[in-house]
Amino acid sequence: MQDYYELLNISRTACSKEIKRSFRNMAKQYHPDRNSRRVKWAAKKTRLLIEAYRVLTDTRKRLEYDMMLQRDPEEARKRFWSKWEKARREDSSVGGKLKLVLHYLLTDRGADAVDLYEQVRSRNRRLDLSKHLDERDYMDCLFLLAEEFERMDNMPAALARYQEMYETLRKKPPGAYLHAEVRNRLYVMLTRGLPRAAGKKESVQYYISALELKLSKSERAFIYKKLAESYLALGQRDKAVASLSKALHLKPGLKGVKKIKESLDFDPDSPQAALKMNAANADLNNNRPTRGTTNVSTK
Repeated sequence: MQDYYELLNISRTACSKEIKRSFRNMAKQYHPDRNSRRVKWAAKKTRLLIEAYRVLTDTRKRLEYDMMLQRDPEEARKRFWSKWEKARREDSSVGGKLKLVLHYLLTDRGADAVDLYEQVRSRNRRLDLSKHLDERDYMDCLFLLAEEFERMDNMPAALARYQEMYETLRKKPPGAYLHAEVRNRLYVMLTRGLPRAAGKKESVQYYISALELKLSKSERAFIYKKLAESYLALGQRDKAVASLSKALHLKPGLKGVKKIKESLDFDPDSPQAALKMNAANADLNNNRPTRGTTNVSTK
């Protein structure tokens, strides 16, 4: 088992900036979209990275871990977290229970974490994690819960937690902890994962929700292309034309549009097309969700 310094590929004298930079770079490597054939492996690596980052960016925890590492490198991680679990079990408050949930998530005990989390939720109907955990614990707990729900194929629950995180991170600088990772997870979920299992009408809402994310031109063009396909399948040709027009305006050389252009008899330069696109564009904008909300069902 690698120690935390080896895991983050840093020296034992690394400063907080070096730790943060390494964490951000390595988190990108283990993103599920880059490891589609090794999703479970990538998820475990991500949990370990978060675990290492939490310990090494906390002065007290890092000092304690370093002492254990010097005495017994092979058992340092196990001993460190065993001590923390004991402390968490002795705290019966809501915050203590949620910290134990986080501990289970960090130590690859996802089923135990979800069971305990649901118990806490059942006793606290309006449970707000941010009121019981400090900011770092709150963000890690939300992210790892979302990941665990995703692994359990409970996509609505995963989506709700990723969205809650994203709304919190909107208020922070772009390079904030987990900012890029959460945005990427939401983008993949809203544009690929969820639409594949949904009907065309529900898919439209997922794509529209995805447009609220911070996107590149290519990503936005891809979403409008998928909207065009969904609207065409629903028989809403004017909206399909408007969406396809937006996609090609953003990325003129967009691939995979030949079939839908033929189906729509698409000619963006014709006067009739321009009138249809203006009307449909207004309709599309009116149907966009308010920032921070979505029309999909979550729980």
